[in-house]
Amino acid sequence: MKLLKKILFPHSYSSEAYIKYLKGKKVEVGEGTFVFSPNHVIIDVERPHMLSIGKYCKISSGVRILTHDYSKSVLCNLPYGDVGEASATIIGNNCFLGINSIILMGCQIGDNCIVGAGSVCTGKYPDNSVIAGSPAKIICSLEDYYKKKKQNEVSAAKEYVKRFRQRFNRNPSIDEMTNTFLWLYMPRTERTLKDYSHLFKHNGVDEKYYVESFLKSKPVYLRFEEFLKDCN
Repeated sequence: MKLLKKILFPHSYSSEAYIKYLKGKKVEVGEGTFVFSPNHVIIDVERPHMLSIGKYCKISSGVRILTHDYSKSVLCNLPYGDVGEASATIIGNNCFLGINSIILMGCQIGDNCIVGAGSVCTGKYPDNSVIAGSPAKIICSLEDYYKKKKQNEVSAAKEYVKRFRQRFNRNPSIDEMTNTFLWLYMPRTERTLKDYSHLFKHNGVDEKYYVESFLKSKPVYLRFEEFLKDCN
């Protein structure tokens, strides 16, 4: 199947292939950036020097990133005459572009920004912003988003276990909990990093920094079994 995809979609059979294609077209793309479902993503390379994508960005399925706007063609058929149009499209470092979001020509998104699914982004957005809507607006700061996530983390993890038990009539394993809630109950030890190294690998995330942050943090539960007991 992988070989077939490589033959049918030589430039977009994988994230690595697509980014290599973009760089070949002279688009600036930072290290660690990952494209989900590259066959369903459109990144405009008509003006590659007008597009910059930062490091460790996550680009979801259905995303459109534009470097030109041909709406001026309407004016060309009227007495207004021809007008020029060109503006740099810039996406900062460590940004997440939600599914089916559209980044219009001239949009500038700062570092550490989250763009909600289906958003239409135009204009400038500062660092550490959560953006959503059409047209997209800042709905909260990244700090507020983090606090909300942390506040609901334990209850969300318990809900995960509850539904797993209902479906499979048993407790989930650590692997079956995936890496979603490991910060709650995994010991901060080198043994954890060795035995569960696969849980610390995220697309578009600097693994070294992620591990360092994990080791410095404190768990809510001393061990996984304690967490499961609290879910009863």
